Amino acid sequence: MKYLFFDCDLKANSKISILDKKDINYIVNVLRFKKDQKVLLLDGKGSYSESTLTSCHKKGVEIETTTIECQNQDVELNLYFGMPNKLPKLELILKMGTELGVTNFYPLNTEYSQVQSLGKLDRLHQIIKSAASQSESKFLPVLHDIQKLSEIKEINLVVCVCRKESTLISELEISKQSHVLIGPEGGLSDTDLKTLDTNNNIQFVSLGEKILRLETASLLALGIVMLKKSKR
Repeated sequence: MKYLFFDCDLKANSKISILDKKDINYIVNVLRFKKDQKVLLLDGKGSYSESTLTSCHKKGVEIETTTIECQNQDVELNLYFGMPNKLPKLELILKMGTELGVTNFYPLNTEYSQVQSLGKLDRLHQIIKSAASQSESKFLPVLHDIQKLSEIKEINLVVCVCRKESTLISELEISKQSHVLIGPEGGLSDTDLKTLDTNNNIQFVSLGEKILRLETASLLALGIVMLKKSKR
């Protein structure tokens, strides 16, 4: 059954009318849904309903829900990452991160960050929705505003750096709540590392001896963490 994320309060056995042109275009022209099609309607927070599109055309979409079911999100995986130098790389990180189960995306303004804007938020949120649908996730990760390293207050933050003497990330003990930080292109500067070092709840780890692109490092770190979580 196809997934459809929609920001609304789901109610059992009710009708939902979608009139926003962007939402209609996505459902009719991108997803190519048709009248009488069965979909799993989700609010992105764990509630969902097996529903039917009772009307589906360019003027509006109407969806009829059935019973509402809920799923708890008992695993949390947060990704902190230096803003990449090109927005397509940001889109790739959001897509891959969503598929790998990221709960929150925290873009960071570091010394080597060249881009200071997230660009078109509508497009980024749509990328997240599409990736969540493809991976059959019941939850939508949250994309937060760009913040400074000094604003991070997270405990047990795992910072990935190019240091042979650091513990490999694959050797870490992984808990249900994980927080991973990846630097931008060029890595984290000495100033960035000093800023992070003031937090006693940070652990520096290595992804190996290779110098990796930001998107590659993010994929590798998240993949290792999620595999370790699945074995718990």
